[in-house]
Amino acid sequence: MTNVDRHGNVLSANDDAVRPYVEAVDCVLSARTGAEQLLRRAIEADPSFVLARWLLASVRQEAGDAAEASALRKACLEEASALSARERDHVVALGELMARGTKAMPLVEAYVAAHPRDLLFLEEAGRYLFFFGGRGKRARIRALYESVAPSHGEDWAYLGRFAFHLVEGGDPRAARMMAERALELRPDNGHAAHALAHALYELGAWKELRPFLDAWLARAGYEGRLRAHLFWHVAVLQIDAGEWEDALRTYEAHVVEEGAVFGPLALADAVGFLWRLRLHGKPASFEDVASRARALAGAGKARPFVDAHTALALAGVGDADAIVALTTSAGRDESTAALGRALASYARGDWTSAAAALEPLGEDLYEFVGGSNVERSLLGDTLLDAMVRSGSDAARAKLEARVAVWPSAGFVETLTKLGTS
Repeated sequence: MTNVDRHGNVLSANDDAVRPYVEAVDCVLSARTGAEQLLRRAIEADPSFVLARWLLASVRQEAGDAAEASALRKACLEEASALSARERDHVVALGELMARGTKAMPLVEAYVAAHPRDLLFLEEAGRYLFFFGGRGKRARIRALYESVAPSHGEDWAYLGRFAFHLVEGGDPRAARMMAERALELRPDNGHAAHALAHALYELGAWKELRPFLDAWLARAGYEGRLRAHLFWHVAVLQIDAGEWEDALRTYEAHVVEEGAVFGPLALADAVGFLWRLRLHGKPASFEDVASRARALAGAGKARPFVDAHTALALAGVGDADAIVALTTSAGRDESTAALGRALASYARGDWTSAAAALEPLGEDLYEFVGGSNVERSLLGDTLLDAMVRSGSDAARAKLEARVAVWPSAGFVETLTKLGTS
């Protein structure tokens, strides 16, 4: 009998390997723990199971182990010619995307068109594009998910992932409905909970978001890959509410594990939290985070999302020279270098130059950096802070616009002070 995954894709592996692999795929698609252990069981049962080793590489990459991930992917690509056509194309198309970026999109799109039921491929391609897809990445990801909608219907995994990309694509209301349906179908779906958190944030549904996160994290007993990140959302809401001490307790207890190796999301969470504290006039220590950020940025090729957050961490320790060195090193383009110059000025306390350098970068740079709207909002808030500190005449109007969208306590306080000065 032919072995297949939950979506009907044929797998070239024995029964003892396929069972834990299928479970591991659902762990990945629901952002729950256990995928690595299941994949290692699958590989032990069938060492020739390339798709299991390829997915293990992604799991290790996310955990911050770039060396093992690279070695696993290299071996898989070397063995790809011996696979079935679909499995070969799955590995090769993703390998080309990681090697060549958006130049490989025709290959990715052709694979998705030929195999619309391979939701794992879509998940991996979408996640890579989300962080490293550059300009136009939101439209690319949305188009991929929309193209396979007839093949997935109300699949909980499809709805949970597509909901998040709908938020980022500018349709939080549709995303909210989709995420809520995904949670009805599978209540412990971490991706759906994450998508709903972003949708509620974008919709300004403050009174619903915090109770939802508190209740869902407690009820689901969630220990998945997004647990720390969902607590990061809680901590950001506490900052917005002016609950500084509670925010710090949440961060220290749930968000960043001391001494852990950073992956891109952990880096963004740590820097994003500490930088928000700093922007709101609260003390924040960046020494440990800056050290770990340097290690991540120094591993592998240039990645604007990692570089931007590393530069913010370096600005947190006042190391302007290191920011310039990083953002102008091999493989970095002019957009990264321009952001580096702006953040170096900020690190030196040259608020006028920082504001002047940040403002022209605009939305184009924010999309180029990658990550979510919430994560990229740090750059806009940094511009706003530099304008306020420099005494810019335009600061008040920008501050009023910011508070109208997200009424963070620190910015409300700053606006009040400007009104009385």
